[in-house]
Amino acid sequence: MMTEEDRYQLRAAAENLLSGSLQSQGSLYTQRSISSINREYIITENLIAGTRPNGRMSNVRRFFCLLITFDLLFTCLMWLICTTIAGENISTAFIEQVLHYRIQSSLFDVIVMVPQEIQARDWLSSPLTDTVDNERTSLLRNSHYNGPPYRAPVNAGMFFTPMDSPTHSDDEEIAPKNLQKPATDDNFLNVLQTLPSLSEKEIDEYKNKARLLVNQSYELLTSNEWQKLNTTSAGDVVSVLSNDYGKILKIEGVIDAPAIELVDRLYNNIEDMPSWNKDVSLVKKIETINLNTDIIYQSTKTYGGGLIGPRDFITLRHRNKCGNYYMTSGISVKIDLPHRKNHVRGENGIVCFAAEKIENDGDNNNENKCHVTWILHANLNIWLPQRVIDKSLASTLEKMMGSVRYYVYQSFDTTG
Repeated sequence: MMTEEDRYQLRAAAENLLSGSLQSQGSLYTQRSISSINREYIITENLIAGTRPNGRMSNVRRFFCLLITFDLLFTCLMWLICTTIAGENISTAFIEQVLHYRIQSSLFDVIVMVPQEIQARDWLSSPLTDTVDNERTSLLRNSHYNGPPYRAPVNAGMFFTPMDSPTHSDDEEIAPKNLQKPATDDNFLNVLQTLPSLSEKEIDEYKNKARLLVNQSYELLTSNEWQKLNTTSAGDVVSVLSNDYGKILKIEGVIDAPAIELVDRLYNNIEDMPSWNKDVSLVKKIETINLNTDIIYQSTKTYGGGLIGPRDFITLRHRNKCGNYYMTSGISVKIDLPHRKNHVRGENGIVCFAAEKIENDGDNNNENKCHVTWILHANLNIWLPQRVIDKSLASTLEKMMGSVRYYVYQSFDTTG
């Protein structure tokens, strides 16, 4: 039979055993909590500072450094190329454009400005790409939400299909297939020959546009705002005029041919241009509106030292006499014509070729000479510095005058 002292010792032993067990469990829980906290802290610090496995730079940081280095080198290379094409001295351009940087004239930031220009012009992409509430909202919301999954309402209008529509008709093309993909050369020529005729309403609209074109061309020919750029080796004068639509270039020179005959031949025989102008690859009349008005298709070869690829233009032309000028003027129009493969569709603001009689000053040879002016305002739809584009177009004007002189030498009898 247990005595009172035995009961007391047994109770003390049980209390000691129970107390030791509780302390052991509390210590283990505390160690686990501290270990978990330290592990989370260490992982977070490693992610912030960047891991260096085996003392080496992480792949992410290495890629970022290489990307920044490539971006800097590519910017410098593009600047050197543009400066060389513009005909400037490298050291002088470095002082003017880098050390004395000005946003109006410097080419050094061309790589930075191009994507900004694209974003500024592409106004439609902003509301479509920057909208907060879109199809991914329901997916993204669950990533930071620990409650029940969020279920977005289904927009039934997105899945509407008209009755009696054919199977798999959701991806039907709205426009004809020949207007969606660029046409090869053979297919494109076939399309040119099978274009539908213009309606009476369209013909009247083009006639009105042609009449306005004559007045606009004459205003440019007689404007006093032209600024001389340079004089070519052949004695032709190149000038520029700036307006709200960009820069317009002009070249003036003397050609040994009667004014009216020169303009008539160039207008009537426009499809022969590739034979004497090596920059032009194809010219075709699309529609003849009347004796002095038509619509032509014209394509060019690569020029500008290979920087500017082939371009094509759809131009409304009109021949007329205004003041002392015999001229043929042109402006771009839009018709249902597919894009040609490997060609970029350009736009002509105003193009004018004008010839003016030279007054006799005692020299009978002036009867077979004329003063020629060619005005060019073209949008090539290319992302290049404006200075490079202007220099390329000025070079095109100079070569055009040489080509016209070659054409006159081959085709005209200027011996009297």
